[in-house]
Amino acid sequence: MTANQRIYQAALKYRGVCEVPGPKSNKIIQGWIKEAASWLGDDVGNDDSRVAWCGCFRGHIGTETMTGTPPACYRAANWMNWGNVVNPNKPTTWLQGDTLIFKRAGGSHVTLFADFINCAAGRVNCLGGNQADKVCITSLTLDNLLGVRRAPDL
Repeated sequence: MTANQRIYQAALKYRGVCEVPGPKSNKIIQGWIKEAASWLGDDVGNDDSRVAWCGCFRGHIGTETMTGTPPACYRAANWMNWGNVVNPNKPTTWLQGDTLIFKRAGGSHVTLFADFINCAAGRVNCLGGNQADKVCITSLTLDNLLGVRRAPDL
């Protein structure tokens, strides 16, 4: 099994883990947040909805699969400094489990490439955390893509 396959399979098993509505927190998500940075979320208490936890989830997957994380993995943009560069302009070369970094209002988002939904129309399916407040597969537009990274096979 390749590193990308290990990453994707590890992430897939968390599909459906979601935030608790209101000012509370899912213990699993809170664990990922604390694992990424013990102080992260201290100012918002146990309210996971007030933390952008996509990088925390991706960091947990990197730790669980022993594929590594960048420093301050909770910052989605820092994933641009992890793994090997994959050409973002050639989606036909992407592999399931590649790490995609997108810009978004207020920062960045990190997720995993799942498959092509309609690449010709500029969309791909991605598996990640903090997508609609849960771990799920969602369609994202490539207009906001910042970069694509791949885990080195160890």
